[in-house]
Amino acid sequence: MIEKIYIIVYPMAGFGKGRQVLNQVRQELQALRIPHLTYETEYAQHAVSITKQLVTQQFDPNKHRLAVIGGDGTLSEVINTLLSLSLKIPITYFAAGTGNDFYRARFNEASVPDMIDKMLYQRQAKHIPIGYYQNKSQHKVGYFINSYGFGFDAEVIHSMTHYNLKEKLNRFKLSHLSYFFAVFLALKDIKTFSLDVNHEGSQQHFENCGLVLMMNHPFVGGGIQIAPQFDPHQKDFSLYIFHHLNFKVILNLIWNILFSHKPINSNNLTHLRGNQFELWSPQIIRSEYDGELNTSSPIHCQFKKTSYPFFI
Repeated sequence: MIEKIYIIVYPMAGFGKGRQVLNQVRQELQALRIPHLTYETEYAQHAVSITKQLVTQQFDPNKHRLAVIGGDGTLSEVINTLLSLSLKIPITYFAAGTGNDFYRARFNEASVPDMIDKMLYQRQAKHIPIGYYQNKSQHKVGYFINSYGFGFDAEVIHSMTHYNLKEKLNRFKLSHLSYFFAVFLALKDIKTFSLDVNHEGSQQHFENCGLVLMMNHPFVGGGIQIAPQFDPHQKDFSLYIFHHLNFKVILNLIWNILFSHKPINSNNLTHLRGNQFELWSPQIIRSEYDGELNTSSPIHCQFKKTSYPFFI
């Protein structure tokens, strides 16, 4: 018998949608007379300290359940914290962000009552694929639920943050287009770099790379599908390397990805699949994972597929 639900929520996710979803969850739990305790995050990385406090002081996985309400960033913080503590506490995830790419790719659409029902009565959690990374250049390890990007993808995230696009576009109810606008703002910042890839025992070299994406599923930027041929049920990584780029090639790729939604048939794209990769580049490149920017540095990263349990 489940005795209590612990809820970690970013109430301002989706510019207030987090609060709306929290109210729905509370209403359902109150109707079922299930005790629950809510922890609200107020700033970046706040979910980290909340999660540590919760699981080390009072959480009993045999009697309690953990729910997360927010966007991909909040969920990523909670998962990274739990795995850093060598814990795999099953999560019930209520997506409330502006992007929700992880939810879009890996979860079936379900109502709040249905999700609560599964959280309370489902005996076995389902393991959903996520990625593990080891950034040797920055002496950093962690996990990502969506993607890990180098080059242009990280410049797009930088533009979104630098110009505060989500907040500005939300004034016109267009925050879901922030990634789209950031793509064009970041065009002036494209830098190319060489890349070596170790994949299943073989090594390949690429020149003039502009965008490298290690994908856990097909979506970026709130539903933009990088490759329509990507199987959302595949359990290995897709590594997309866009190389030998010039301005004309970049415009054609943007048209394919953002507008035509057709499979990209280009000599400037290499697509590799696998469960483990190692990447190197001597150049100082901006990178990001799950929308969080890293410090610019040379590339030396290892990637490995793993999973995390969810009640879905």
